[in-house]
Amino acid sequence: MASYAYTAIDATGTELTGEITAPDLPAAFDELRLRGLVATALATMDSAAKGESGAPVVWKVYAVLTLAVGLFLLAVLLMAAGVVDTPHT
Repeated sequence: MASYAYTAIDATGTELTGEITAPDLPAAFDELRLRGLVATALATMDSAAKGESGAPVVWKVYAVLTLAVGLFLLAVLLMAAGVVDTPHT
């Protein structure tokens, strides 16, 4: 199992940082999602701890997540204000 350092956003929009252990990167993303978090950065800690040359690989998804969260919050505000109807499924 590998260790990952993460930065994530919870349901209230609060940014959290921490460490997580998972077999691989997709499993780390899944575990954060199960905890109700959306990862904005995820870095392997193993390569940094071993002192390997170069920075650890980091996946940053700030731009996409910022847009997605912003649009979601805008939709919630518009629905609460009665400007738009709630979506019908």
